[in-house]
Amino acid sequence: APNAFPEHLLDCHGLVGEMTSWMLKTSTQRQPALCLASAIVTCGALVGRKVSTATNLRTNIYALGIGETGCGKDPSVSRPVTLFAHAGIQQFIGPGEWKSDSGLRAALTAHPSHVCLIDEFAKVLRNLSGDRVPPHLLGIKRYILELFSRAGGVHLPAAYADRKLHAPDPINEPNLGIYGVGVPSDLFAAMDRGAIQDGFLNRFLVFLVDDHLPPRQDITSAPSPPAELVALTKLVHDRHHPPPKTGEKNPAGNIAGIGSGMAT
Repeated sequence: APNAFPEHLLDCHGLVGEMTSWMLKTSTQRQPALCLASAIVTCGALVGRKVSTATNLRTNIYALGIGETGCGKDPSVSRPVTLFAHAGIQQFIGPGEWKSDSGLRAALTAHPSHVCLIDEFAKVLRNLSGDRVPPHLLGIKRYILELFSRAGGVHLPAAYADRKLHAPDPINEPNLGIYGVGVPSDLFAAMDRGAIQDGFLNRFLVFLVDDHLPPRQDITSAPSPPAELVALTKLVHDRHHPPPKTGEKNPAGNIAGIGSGMAT
């Protein structure tokens, strides 16, 4: 097909490629673009706060996977959770739903680099769009916008009168990754003009499903990740996240001049 996802982009090395391959092998319906998108965003969280480009671009990636109901979107949402659980690094998997901006901030304060894997992302857009959005939900959208450009610096908290209840703790190099999936009609219906004008949706990479009814494949192996993939995931983690020093809490991540140094 002329508008099909370029096959050569699926030939990835390192953890991104291995994750994508495993997700596809354990999917009853293969969706290569979605599995690749999920792997990119998830690995971005794993090495978040530890690598940057020469221009200080970070690995906080927002992406949307769009496909019809029943096309095979679920593995791209669920498989990274399974992999990170087997590798013992569940802290890099964030909440699948946000109830308030303070809840999102609390999650990042606890784990400054994590990925949120969200099914039915249209519901999130509907909750954040429109003229009658409650302040605690509207704050989520504003917060996500701010975080996108703060990954290479410090995010300062809002000021509250009660400083004991709302401790003004800054977050060094917050690295939030977002991967959401949804049905085209629902996602487009949930988008309002403001989401485009304020730059909210402009921050998302969009991955479209080529085949909404791919042939089903027989799964010969369990969804559990192979030992080699778990070991590689741990290796990437240990390479970028050495044990913190005694008493050190959420240290700043990247050291100026340090690149990724390995294929992820």
